[in-house]
Amino acid sequence: MSEYSEKLPEPRANRGAEMNQYSDYSVVAKTLAHKGDPQTSLEAADKMVKSGKLSRQEDLVLRYIKGWNETVNANKFTAKNLAFCGIDYYVVQRRLSGLHNKGKIERTGEKRDGCCVWRLK
Repeated sequence: MSEYSEKLPEPRANRGAEMNQYSDYSVVAKTLAHKGDPQTSLEAADKMVKSGKLSRQEDLVLRYIKGWNETVNANKFTAKNLAFCGIDYYVVQRRLSGLHNKGKIERTGEKRDGCCVWRLK
């Protein structure tokens, strides 16, 4: 376990019993699956939303972002920075746009190592 991940706050208790924050599952699921994807992709996206897994992944990525900012003392980060801290790069990359759409983070307009640079709002 890295020094960074040891500073992360504990996940919320009873995460399986928590209420899902998405009120319209089908709209969110459609944004996760691409237009030309097979029906199974839409079904998988729908399952992620209904099970609460999407919310948990977004919460996890947001905790890593906050931990990055505290540990490195920098409000700018890329998906690669967070992946270096121990979270899967693809999980991070897929959840950044959702956090952006919720107004939690924003793009800086910069690029670093081929990645968009983001910051907390």
